[in-house]
Amino acid sequence: MLSEEDVLWLVDIAKRLRKVYTESLKGDDTLIVSFDERMAKIKAELERPTELLELLIHCPRCKEQHIDKGRFTKEPHKVHACQFCGLGFVACKLPSIGVQFFNGWKGVE
Repeated sequence: MLSEEDVLWLVDIAKRLRKVYTESLKGDDTLIVSFDERMAKIKAELERPTELLELLIHCPRCKEQHIDKGRFTKEPHKVHACQFCGLGFVACKLPSIGVQFFNGWKGVE
């Protein structure tokens, strides 16, 4: 995974490229929008985690364990909702999945 410094460098390069690209197009907005859309896709791909971050998560209010179920077990997310008290909270800065046990522990494979 790229470091934050690498991502910032790439964003800076993209801004410089956009400026040169925009100046060379002389007002062709359709190509500028296409460039911006492609850069947004690239940025989103760079920020996407390469692997699932599994965490043992507990609600900060009621202290109950948060275990993701259904589609949330495959899609890492930042905001988790407590199944007991309903509090929405951020477990960490990166998208994650709340699990009952880590793989390989308690017979889970």
